Amino acid sequence: MRISRSPISLFRSCQSQRRWNSTSCSLPPPPPTTGFTNLSSKRKLIALWGLDASKFLNGLTTNHLPPAGSTEGLYNGFLTPQGRVLYDTFIYPASHSSQWTNTANSTDEAYFIEVDANAHADLQLHLKRYKLRAKCKIRSLEDEYTVCTSWGLPSVPSYSIGCVDPRAPEMGQRFVLPAEAKPEIDAEEASVDQYTLRRYMQGVPEGMSEIFSGSALPLESCMDYMSGVDFRKGCYVGQELTVRTYHTGVTRKRILPVQLYNLDQHEAIPTSLTYDPMTTLPTPPSQANLTRPGKKGRSAGKFCGGIGNIGLALARLEIVGTTDTKDAESVEDKLVVEWEEETAQEDGEKEKRSIGMRAFVPEWWPRADSQE
Repeated sequence: MRISRSPISLFRSCQSQRRWNSTSCSLPPPPPTTGFTNLSSKRKLIALWGLDASKFLNGLTTNHLPPAGSTEGLYNGFLTPQGRVLYDTFIYPASHSSQWTNTANSTDEAYFIEVDANAHADLQLHLKRYKLRAKCKIRSLEDEYTVCTSWGLPSVPSYSIGCVDPRAPEMGQRFVLPAEAKPEIDAEEASVDQYTLRRYMQGVPEGMSEIFSGSALPLESCMDYMSGVDFRKGCYVGQELTVRTYHTGVTRKRILPVQLYNLDQHEAIPTSLTYDPMTTLPTPPSQANLTRPGKKGRSAGKFCGGIGNIGLALARLEIVGTTDTKDAESVEDKLVVEWEEETAQEDGEKEKRSIGMRAFVPEWWPRADSQE
C-alpha cells in the first residue's frame, strides 16, 4: 500500500509510555507543520579544502560534486570497495563563504562534509587513509559550526552554506551556521525526536543505526531514490557493485516507513501510517529480525529504528508488496519484529519479544513503470 499524500492524521496529545528496553519516558508530540531543528547533537561537520579537494572527493563518493562556483550542497555516500555503505553524508561547497575563507586563510576549493555524529572520527580517518599525495587538508569543525534543518516554510531561508534536502519532496532545507548563531526563522523549534519522527513518516533513513554501516547497500538504503547516487559518474570506491545492481534492475529489499501494532491484543493491521503519541508499545532494537508468521526460510528483513509506533525497516519488497493492489489483510502484509531482551533474573536468561509491523511504500517513490 502507498502512503497517501493527503495530510497524515496525527494525534496531538502525549503521555508517558513504558518500554521493555528502557526506563519510562514520554514520547514527543507530533512534529509541527512548519519548523526547524538544530541537529548538532546528531550530525557533525568535517572541512576538506585544497587544490585537489574536488578531485579527491569525487573519487570517494557516490554523487558527482557540484561544478566549480556552485553554492548548493548535495546528498551522497561513502562506500567500501565492496560497495557497502560506510557513511551517508551531505557535502556543501564552502569556498564562497567569507567566514570560512577568513578562518582557513585560503581561497582554495573547500567543502563541509556532514556526517552522523557517531561516525565523525571514523570518517576523518577514512579520508586521511585515501588522501596519500592529494593536495588537500582535513579537519573537524565540531565546535565551530552546526547543522540545522527547516521545513514547511513559505519561502526558502537564505543560507550561505547548505542545500535543499533532496531526499524526499517534503524534507525542506539543510543549512550550516556558526556554532553561536541561531536560525532567523519565524517558525517553531522542534526537538531532534520530532525531526526524526517526521523523517520516519517520510521514509527517509539517516545515520549508522538505520543505514547499517559496512553492510547496507546504497540501493537497498534508497540512496538512489533520495538523489544520492549518480549512475553516470566516473570511477569511485565501491562503484562496480552499485552500478551492476542498478543495471540488473533487481533490488530485493529497501528501507520503508513502518507502523507497529500489538499482536497480543489482536489489533487490526494498520491501513494508514498514523503516529500515536499515547502508545505503550515497546521500541524494538536496531537490527531486530523481521519474520512472517507461519513462514520459514529467509529473513524478511531488519528493523532500523523507531519512535513510539512509527519507524523504519529494511524489508523484502516481495513480502510487503509495492503496488496499490495489495490487500491490507493479506497474509503477506503480516510481519512480526522479533528480538531478545535480558531479564531481571541473575541467571542471564533472555526473554523473547515480538510485535506486529506493517510496511508502507512512500508516495514519492518512483512508480515501477517510470523507473529506468
